[in-house]
Amino acid sequence: MAQWMHQFSGHIHLSRVNDRRAILSNAIIVWNAAALENRTIQMHKKLLRLGDDLLSAMTKDKQAYLDRTELDEKSESYLSKKKEIQTLQECGCVGILRSMHASGW
Repeated sequence: MAQWMHQFSGHIHLSRVNDRRAILSNAIIVWNAAALENRTIQMHKKLLRLGDDLLSAMTKDKQAYLDRTELDEKSESYLSKKKEIQTLQECGCVGILRSMHASGW
């Protein structure tokens, strides 16, 4: 039952976030290195999809943290984490691309 070794530990969500961030970071390096006329629609769509994947993984990681800790829904810590999730979703994948310094966003 090796697949259950890290169940409910948060490592799976965190590693997914780290993996997605590394992939997106590499894609942004390629995007920024490409000349403006060489940037294709496919590259643009791929960056948006990768940004969406990272956004989804980050949201799930933060939500899993809330579920795992079982904080009181009225506590300050719980409300601040919920606010983080809401802010993250409001920024969207374009906000993530901007924060990672993708040019042209």
